[in-house]
Amino acid sequence: MRIFFAGELGDRAPKTRAELETLVLRELRCALQCGGAAAVSVIPWSASPTGANWTVSRYDTGTANGTACQRAMEEIVPRFQSFYELVQKH
Repeated sequence: MRIFFAGELGDRAPKTRAELETLVLRELRCALQCGGAAAVSVIPWSASPTGANWTVSRYDTGTANGTACQRAMEEIVPRFQSFYELVQKH
């Protein structure tokens, strides 16, 4: 039996860049020692082997622990990429 993860069947929820940045930053701030994170920047990305069409280009840890935030982002970004697709509002 094969288990499918969110996003594998094209069911990623559409989100704008601003929405993704807000979601990722909110999740990052919930991570241990990352409550002081200040900003996240999302960009389009077409090189993902998982089919994700966006990634985080940079983030500002603010007053948070940089190492803790790096570990958190390594978990948050792939998980969110499987749930959300970047769309542009016209």
